[in-house]
Amino acid sequence: MRKKIGVALGLVKGGKTVTISGFGSNIPKAISLASIVSDRVGEVHRVNSFVSEKDERSEKFGSGVQIVLSLSALDTEDVGY
Repeated sequence: MRKKIGVALGLVKGGKTVTISGFGSNIPKAISLASIVSDRVGEVHRVNSFVSEKDERSEKFGSGVQIVLSLSALDTEDVGY
């Protein structure tokens, strides 16, 4: 998790937009990662959304969360802003 935090921090501080996704049991880790990066960077814009993905091999659907972090303004009309 430390390496992921460092990579995400470097990208966001460098002006990039970062998308963090987590499915199944990794949802809490994705939320924690996004919260840590948001706290350390400060003025960061964040859009949260729920996603569903189909596994091609097993034909099962999986639910997850997708969090977009950016220093530049994101879509303020988005439900998850």
